[in-house]
Amino acid sequence: MEKHYDCIKDCITGEMLPNIGAEENRQNLLKFLLEKKGYAKESIIPRYPIEFSIAGEPYSSRIDLAVKVASRLMMAIRCVAGSVASVEREIIAAARIACDGQIPLAVATDGSDALVFNAIDGKSFGKGLDSIPSYEELVSLSEKIHPQSLDGAKLEKMRFVFRTYDIENVNRI
Repeated sequence: MEKHYDCIKDCITGEMLPNIGAEENRQNLLKFLLEKKGYAKESIIPRYPIEFSIAGEPYSSRIDLAVKVASRLMMAIRCVAGSVASVEREIIAAARIACDGQIPLAVATDGSDALVFNAIDGKSFGKGLDSIPSYEELVSLSEKIHPQSLDGAKLEKMRFVFRTYDIENVNRI
């Protein structure tokens, strides 16, 4: 039996998406980034893919939103329908493994609140939507922060952490 869902228009791609899980919260955050924080649509990548292997088994998932400055990924965002604290470790791990050299900032949000972390050291960068840097602030950070790739053991550990949390996600597009 096929389920029918209400749909919501994606602010970035214009496509109609099922309004399930945290999709409405993701769209609220996108509007906030575009209208209040000065981000251009071109700087935001929806559903950024993550692919890796653990013990020889392929695993693929995605980050809800990735933000780039020039061609460099600077912020990874995980949108949730529940507690933002529940995905803290997941989004930090995702930011650490998503690309070579790590993504410096990790954000957990429900569209109206946010926890922002320095993904490199895991420390809090701020709380609340206003703690998400504006695009200009992100450009400035990109000139100062140059993360290194994780070594083999740390990279493998972060992959396990990410997969452990991510595998439990439901209602994701």
